[in-house]
Amino acid sequence: MVIYRWKRKSPESFRNYSLFGLWIIPGAMSVYLGFPRFLLIWALYSAGAGYLVHLCQQRPLRPTTPRQAYTWFLRSFQVTSLIGHGGYAVFMAEFLGLRQAL
Repeated sequence: MVIYRWKRKSPESFRNYSLFGLWIIPGAMSVYLGFPRFLLIWALYSAGAGYLVHLCQQRPLRPTTPRQAYTWFLRSFQVTSLIGHGGYAVFMAEFLGLRQAL
């Protein structure tokens, strides 16, 4: 109930705190649970995205900035899709017993 009121009363601060929470919780959980590889990847991605936010807030906006931002997020999507498809393929190969067939 308190969160609903907060969202209705000041949506800007609610949005900012929600975004901050979505960003910080994975890093905090990886520290707490001891996942250094995830923490490294999270920090590198955060640094890259933070640099893009910095570029996007500069005035006047450089002509290459929109292309850099689009390319960054496109490549991020492509890499994560490739990892997901690869994991699915490994899972299906294991599920169907292809390791034993070879």
